[in-house]
Amino acid sequence: MPISANANKPNRVNLDDKYQGDKDGNESYHLDYARWIIGMSQNSSRAAWLARAKRNKEFYKGNQWIEKEDTEAFLSDSSKNARNRIRMVHNTIRPMVEQYRGNATILKINATAKSISKLSVNRRDLSLSEKVYKTKMANELPGLGVIMRKNDATIGENERETTQIFENLYVDLFVEQINALLKYVRNLNEFDKKQIKLAQNLALTGLIATEGFEYGGHLRYRVIESEDVIWDPDAREFDMSDGAFGGYKNPMDVSSILETYQVSDDTAMILEDYVVANGGDTSNYSDVEGSRVYSSNRIPVYKLFWRDTMKWDYGYVNDDYGYPYLTRINFTEPGEESPKYTDEDLITPPDSPKNRKLFKKGSKKTKLFLDYIRYCVFVPGEYIGSRLKGKDKYRERENFDIVLDFGMDHYQETEFLDLSNVKFPIKFQTWGYVDGEVFSPVDDAINPQRFINRVLSVTEQHINNSGGSGMIIDEDAIDPNSGEDIYNDSKEGRPITVRTRGKGVPNTVGYYDTTPKAGVYNM
Repeated sequence: MPISANANKPNRVNLDDKYQGDKDGNESYHLDYARWIIGMSQNSSRAAWLARAKRNKEFYKGNQWIEKEDTEAFLSDSSKNARNRIRMVHNTIRPMVEQYRGNATILKINATAKSISKLSVNRRDLSLSEKVYKTKMANELPGLGVIMRKNDATIGENERETTQIFENLYVDLFVEQINALLKYVRNLNEFDKKQIKLAQNLALTGLIATEGFEYGGHLRYRVIESEDVIWDPDAREFDMSDGAFGGYKNPMDVSSILETYQVSDDTAMILEDYVVANGGDTSNYSDVEGSRVYSSNRIPVYKLFWRDTMKWDYGYVNDDYGYPYLTRINFTEPGEESPKYTDEDLITPPDSPKNRKLFKKGSKKTKLFLDYIRYCVFVPGEYIGSRLKGKDKYRERENFDIVLDFGMDHYQETEFLDLSNVKFPIKFQTWGYVDGEVFSPVDDAINPQRFINRVLSVTEQHINNSGGSGMIIDEDAIDPNSGEDIYNDSKEGRPITVRTRGKGVPNTVGYYDTTPKAGVYNM
């Protein structure tokens, strides 16, 4: 279903009177920006990509006679009459996609951490010195040494043996814990199952997307269906990490919406009443390109992210170790009661070409623009219903949106000291990406697949129209009473006699052959 969009993008720097100069609690600002993003995503290149994705999936399922060139020009003649050709399918698309899925099953996600910090070297040397010291004590006090080696197998008979055992068994504590965390996240999210689904989506659509989010205190990931993804067509990287916005459409059951967002009773009634009223009708749930149709008990929920900007006070302070560093001042961290650094903590900025530009006329404080991620989750009014506006008798109807959540993204993968390092919680990857348009490996296999089907269809038509072979005999040139004898002689392979009174054998005997010929065998 087409979603109407805002023609004008909200101003992120200079908020007008409509937004009252505030973003954090302004629902209108977030909704207007989200609708502008939807409008930017509804372009011709995305529509063409969705059409290709739908076609690729139909070919994967074996429904391959869907092109007009095949159904009208090939199966019918110029008079629109059937040519007696059946729709033959020899599916080569499905094995191709299954090959990608099979490769994904053998791909092992076994990333491990390795410490490169100088502090890890210090921890290692300290641990080794402790083992060597215990070895010396065990050798000086043999009685105590027996007890020590019984309780700690890493203490050798001498310092050299202890060092060798240590080299073989030592693992940095932080590395061990981080590797355990990586393994836990991998098993919790069942990455081995998700990568199979991602491989199939990549083969059929050329685009895959996942979202990382917090749930129940754990880092979780979900696979986003490719057709539901919204991306910035101006992005140039293959993973679209340089895009200005991104998002997706998530068909959710009403009970899931209520539990996830804890909406008001009135909103809950509107959502459930709409689902009940629609019954089994799915016409309102098909998107504008018709690539996906949702069941009647689900409502499309849009979740959009975009890069926003803010202006903060920054200055140099001395950290806990006495080193100067640039930080935000007069800012109270979440969970704190007062700012950690204020104007009183400012020091003279270190002299550098960059600082001379940032801090004018000896000032210790400056304002810096930083980018960060905002989001909006809403149900478009085009799906959920409309309401009357105005007071007169002939009132018009207007769509109304249900905003479920909005604000600043809570867990941003970002570094505020890097002015262009903010990252979206949605991770994209493409097979082929040119000028904002996505391509898949199956795209190039569609026309060869159609050619194979056409050849098989024509071959089957020739075989279906073929018959046998035999002789043609002129009855006026033979004795009427010898016809049976000639038939028997031909079956036995004996010579056939014809009385021509010495005038030679005319075209008395001919042949017909309607069996398949070499052309059919070649096809």
